[in-house]
Amino acid sequence: GKAFIRVMNAAPGTSRNYVYVDNKAVTGAALGYGGFFPSTELQFSVDAGSRAITIKDTLPTSTQTAINFTQNFVAGKYYSVFTYGIAPTVTHLLTEDQFSAINDTTARIRFVNLISSATANIDIYSSKRKANLFSNIATTTATPFIPYESVPTGGVTDTLFVRATGTTTNLTQLNGLT
Repeated sequence: GKAFIRVMNAAPGTSRNYVYVDNKAVTGAALGYGGFFPSTELQFSVDAGSRAITIKDTLPTSTQTAINFTQNFVAGKYYSVFTYGIAPTVTHLLTEDQFSAINDTTARIRFVNLISSATANIDIYSSKRKANLFSNIATTTATPFIPYESVPTGGVTDTLFVRATGTTTNLTQLNGLT
């Protein structure tokens, strides 16, 4: 009878966010920019059904927009909530995480485009594979999870480049994917 949720704060300029389910706090510490709740690889559980979610800065003088939404969570399913925007204007993206059974040594990765500028769609290029892992990811879109080979101890990590779709112009790079 439980659904499982993970929250990721991808909103620059935010540092004191707390998560509430049905007006009850589920976070014990503030969730800052770049942080996850829970901070482990696990999700927190909620009773299945319609749940009111609030993510907000609790400082009385805060001008940050509170995020309020209601979602029907299905028992046994996994969800991710991403906050994004630039403080004080913050919103959210909710995705259902659809995992396939893993019966090998590969990891599963995905990308979420929450670039707050007016950048067009993006590609994720792998220097290790010499090819795009993901192409044409629209803003506020999460890709499906894909298998990605694990790096053995002492093995070669990957550097990923975020590029405007169809170009070789690097917007940023992500070093050390293992």
